[in-house]
Amino acid sequence: TAATPRVRRFLRSRPWLVDVAVSVVVALIVEATLASEVATGETEVTPWQVATIAGTAIALLFRRRAPLTVLVVVTLLTSVVTFSAESNLVLAVPIALYAVAAFRSPVIGWVAAAAVYLVTVVSLFAWLPVLEDRLGAPSAFDIPVVLLTLAMADAVGVLLGTNAWQRSERVRALTERAEQLARERDNEARIATLAERSRIAREMHD
Repeated sequence: TAATPRVRRFLRSRPWLVDVAVSVVVALIVEATLASEVATGETEVTPWQVATIAGTAIALLFRRRAPLTVLVVVTLLTSVVTFSAESNLVLAVPIALYAVAAFRSPVIGWVAAAAVYLVTVVSLFAWLPVLEDRLGAPSAFDIPVVLLTLAMADAVGVLLGTNAWQRSERVRALTERAEQLARERDNEARIATLAERSRIAREMHD
């Protein structure tokens, strides 16, 4: 629609609005999941869960400014200090990986994704006794499915971030090219002006 470019320009000029929206959406998804579990009696909301959700949401606000730091904080909160795959809070990890790939580089994004996934795997097995007490013993497919899902989510985050980084690089290259062409035109205009002045000076001398 005709309003779409205006909306994009509006959001591009106010990136903090996007960051706030992302943090709020993640928090709402997690809260909705917990609310459904509380309603069915599957779990109880603890102060630690509230602190973890709030900490993750606040950290995501700074994903544009300090993506690597945000990724470390989010990973610690969702995978190391607690393992919150069942609450959907680990959705914050792919979002943080997106920021690393988009605002640093795709290479750093993939390296970070591999490191984070390794931490996630180790954390899952470290938290497995606690998860079994809370959720019951997993079936033969539960752990592979969880690990595959997390791997795919992390990969999607990096791929989307890579796409954003490539678009940004194309815009930067086009901007630099336009500036170079403008400088070349200015130089040519100055050379032409000097040549004309030299010609007039020669004619007057003759």
